[in-house]
Amino acid sequence: MTSATLTPTLDNVSVYASYAYVNAEIREKGDTYGNQVPFSPKHKGTLGVDYKLGSWTFNLNSDFQSSQFADNANTVKESADGSTGRIPGFMLWGASVAYDFGPQMADLNLAFGVKNIFDQDYFIRSYDDNNKGIYAGQPRTLYMQGALKF
Repeated sequence: MTSATLTPTLDNVSVYASYAYVNAEIREKGDTYGNQVPFSPKHKGTLGVDYKLGSWTFNLNSDFQSSQFADNANTVKESADGSTGRIPGFMLWGASVAYDFGPQMADLNLAFGVKNIFDQDYFIRSYDDNNKGIYAGQPRTLYMQGALKF
C-alpha cells in the first residue's frame, strides 16, 4: 500500500483531490468477455490548491483521465469514421483568481480564469451511434464569472 500526506506550511491554503479507479469489464459471455467497457476510463481524478489572501482567492487545478475504448472489442486502431479505436487519456490544467467584495456589496464575487492552460489537444467520443467520430476537447478558454447572495 502506498500513501502520501501533504501538510501545507502556509496559512489559508486548501488542497483538494479526488481519484476514481473503475475496472469495468464486460461480463456477458462471448468474444468480448473481460474487455474494458467502452467509454469507461480506468483512472479519473482531480487535484487542486486554493490560496486565500484577504479577499482574494487564487486557484490552480487539474483534471485527468486515462485512455478508454470506443467499442466492446477494445479496438486499438482508430477507424476512418472514428467509431472505434482507443481514445487517449489526458491531463488538463486550469487557474483562476477571484475577489470577494463582502456583505457591503451583496457578497459579490468576481472570478477570472483559464481552462486548459497549455492548450492541450485532446479528444472525446459520443456513445450514441448516431454521432460517430471524434470530438475535439475544449481548447484554452478564458472566462469570467460572478455570483451574488440574495
